[in-house]
Amino acid sequence: MNIKEEESIFKPAILISYTVKRLKEISQDKLIGKTIIQKLLYILSRESICDFEYSMYYYGPYSREVTSALHFAEISEMLEITWLPDKGYSIVPKSSKIKEFEHLLTKKEKEKIDDIVKKYSEFSATDLSLIATALYSRDKFEISEDRLAKSVHKLKDKYSERYIEELLRKSRIIS
Repeated sequence: MNIKEEESIFKPAILISYTVKRLKEISQDKLIGKTIIQKLLYILSRESICDFEYSMYYYGPYSREVTSALHFAEISEMLEITWLPDKGYSIVPKSSKIKEFEHLLTKKEKEKIDDIVKKYSEFSATDLSLIATALYSRDKFEISEDRLAKSVHKLKDKYSERYIEELLRKSRIIS
């Protein structure tokens, strides 16, 4: 297999696996599940680090391509995905296998992943869903900053507009 073939096959899986690895290094005790990965990869897609297609679903932006790449990373032994009753999915990096494919990522891609992971590592899956929903709404529907919290609240009315607005300020989505 030449490098172009290897890159086309493994690139999405290593993008996800490297993201999981960096998140686990920063937040060792954090349960990393599918929702967190979907939302972080959405944010990375916005930064042109990857090119996954997203649609709006209940928990915010969702990509079937990310789900497929996540499963490919698992069968390629870059990640271990297990179901934990009462907690959800747990995604753990297999660093030795990740190192084998890390050369497929450019220095710029690694740096951008590191920046995004650092910026969003403190947020829960729920908060990342709200943040990603706000970003998706702003990008797709050109919703202004002053109406963004209200717009997200309409989509996710179990969270108060005030909570959403504070979260968007904390994450620097709005000022």
